[in-house]
Amino acid sequence: MRYVKVDVNGGIISSISYSSPPPAEFLTAQSLVEGEFDADSTYFSESFDVLQRPPHGISLASGVLKGVPSGVPVKIKGSAGLQFVADGTDITLNFDVSGVYEIEVENWPSKVFREVINVS
Repeated sequence: MRYVKVDVNGGIISSISYSSPPPAEFLTAQSLVEGEFDADSTYFSESFDVLQRPPHGISLASGVLKGVPSGVPVKIKGSAGLQFVADGTDITLNFDVSGVYEIEVENWPSKVFREVINVS
């Protein structure tokens, strides 16, 4: 039997297999939910109802990142990693060094925005 471990926010932490069903008290105490679920598209309510993660609403075009809510961290992975907190305005991305950069924005429970760009 397959189970997923759920964190306090309803996110899926890991997937676990048991050959026979554990006691119900164990499942509740460990925040385990029976079944196989995709962490990128689903999460759980406080009562362990399965919910779909909403779309992020973020876009990146012509070097401008739009739709990032205020207070949400933006991560830029590349030759010089950078992380900052958005202020709710459009973010213009400028890179002085050529390379491959991954832009990542996670605003729980929305789906993660992730895009790779090549700068030459």
